[in-house]
Amino acid sequence: MQGSFVIEELTDLVEEAVLLEFDQITERGGVLGAMETMYQRSRIQEESLHYETLKHSGEYEIIGVNTFLNSKGSPTVLPQEVIRPTETEKQYQIDVIENVIKKEEESFLRTLDKGIVKLDEIISKNKTDTISGSNTFELYDTFGFPVDLTALILREKNMNYDANQFDSLMQEQKNRSKAAVNNQNQEWIS
Repeated sequence: MQGSFVIEELTDLVEEAVLLEFDQITERGGVLGAMETMYQRSRIQEESLHYETLKHSGEYEIIGVNTFLNSKGSPTVLPQEVIRPTETEKQYQIDVIENVIKKEEESFLRTLDKGIVKLDEIISKNKTDTISGSNTFELYDTFGFPVDLTALILREKNMNYDANQFDSLMQEQKNRSKAAVNNQNQEWIS
């Protein structure tokens, strides 16, 4: 088949990139660990920023978005300067992004504060050196408190949590979530 070498080469490059991404996710404790550290979100933001920078600088031309002509021009129309945002518009967008980041950080810090208070309550009521998996699950599922942070705080106090019970509750939650999605899909289909 003509061009099959090119297709194989492209397939190999994509496969290599996907496997590299899988390795990076695995290094962060799998999908859940990567989600807890917001790895996927930061990767999307980095890629988005990279391409937006190229697009706005004109290095990455997208006809109809940042230019209306091919860089080689047109036989009937001469290329003119592409309209770029003003410094004021750029600064406004930067301020909006910084504000969103600040609000996200503040929200996360509030989550941490609430989680630490709740964890301290659980520890003070606990009679053993192990807190239940249900308490750990409640911290994670209800309060958004990261499990790895719970484990770290408990380790510092020579304590731990019932990981088997936590994992069991997580699996139940996943099953409920999948069932709800399947139920919604069935309602939508019928």
